[in-house]
Amino acid sequence: PDDGEESVDPIVAATERVVREFCVGESVSHELLKACSRAARQPLLREVLRQLVKDENRHAAFGWLFLDWAAPQLDTRSQARVRRSARLAVTKIDRIIRSLDSAPREVISPVGMIGAMGRDAYVACGRRAIEVGVLERLDRFGLAPA
Repeated sequence: PDDGEESVDPIVAATERVVREFCVGESVSHELLKACSRAARQPLLREVLRQLVKDENRHAAFGWLFLDWAAPQLDTRSQARVRRSARLAVTKIDRIIRSLDSAPREVISPVGMIGAMGRDAYVACGRRAIEVGVLERLDRFGLAPA
């Protein structure tokens, strides 16, 4: 840590990172890719997306398994740190998803991920993934951001 930075327990630091990258990022990515793979009409795109779904599923699963192990070890202060980290990650992803609402339709390729299912359905899926796939699961650990 820097001179002005407090020392953080390695388990807490790892939990913050895992929650950001795996529980939030990979879980949302998994749900979006899964929906896109179902909607894809082009066989090559559909198969590529299916392979990505498998990969993202493993990453997301790792995050939740890690949290099963780490969460019981967190004290109140550590839980607050992890909740802050989760809030920042969720806010960042939500901002990206919401930015699609104002993106011109012509910039969304009909053969890409978003175009495969349509912008509105993609945004709705992303919001649902955050609410159900991330926030509700984090809440089970007492780690959902306020």
